[in-house]
Amino acid sequence: MVNRFMNGVNRRNGVAASYALLLILLLLALSGCGGGTTTTSPNPDPTLTSIAITPTDALIVVGDTQQFTAIGTYSDASTKDITKSINWTSSDATKATIQSSGLANGIAVGSVTITGGLGGKRGVATLAISSPPTSVSISPLDPTIAAGGTLRFFATATFSDSTTKDVTKFSTWTSSAPNVAAIQSTGQPNPGLATGLVAGSATITAAFGGKSGSSILTVTSPGGNGTRIPLMDMTPSENYLSFQGGLYENSTNVVPADHDSPSA
Repeated sequence: MVNRFMNGVNRRNGVAASYALLLILLLLALSGCGGGTTTTSPNPDPTLTSIAITPTDALIVVGDTQQFTAIGTYSDASTKDITKSINWTSSDATKATIQSSGLANGIAVGSVTITGGLGGKRGVATLAISSPPTSVSISPLDPTIAAGGTLRFFATATFSDSTTKDVTKFSTWTSSAPNVAAIQSTGQPNPGLATGLVAGSATITAAFGGKSGSSILTVTSPGGNGTRIPLMDMTPSENYLSFQGGLYENSTNVVPADHDSPSA
């Protein structure tokens, strides 16, 4: 009887062991094919957070065009040119229209709001349309700067009704000798800002609405146009500020003993 009982226990233990072995093999199989691990979904695509339109404000004459650009900023701080991907609109198509490429066309005198939208975000800019000017003038006229120096030019448009408008940042600026003097134009940070590079001269021109004005910029060497003459090298036969032989009142190249005294 004891033997029969032990045999039953052994059979039950054997069955339990078999089930345990099968369970282990099943778990191993699941882990081998990825069923026992938790997968992490890939990072979601960045989303559009804002749209910036450039230029933010522009001025053209009737019949002219203006290209707008749209830059999108995304949730991962990246940026992308989305000019051709957004929906462009004009607040008044009787004054200005805009194509899907961002190119606006001036129809009539006035002002419109240009909007670019995508994915629930939008950017705006202002476009003003004027009548063609009768003339464009530049100031200052024919200035001089030293090489390495800068000078800001300004452009003023005059219209048929005698009104004027500062069109410095809306004008196309050029230099006839960019190796002598460079100048920033519309679309750059400081339109009308000239920089002297080497000694020489350059004609600076501003064009707006079919009219233009110009000014000649002279660039001198850093020390000026003249030749430096060391005062201490002057001879008694030379004069400087009415003092013969140099700056000193004793008419010699020797510094007087009392030269720096208050009574001298």
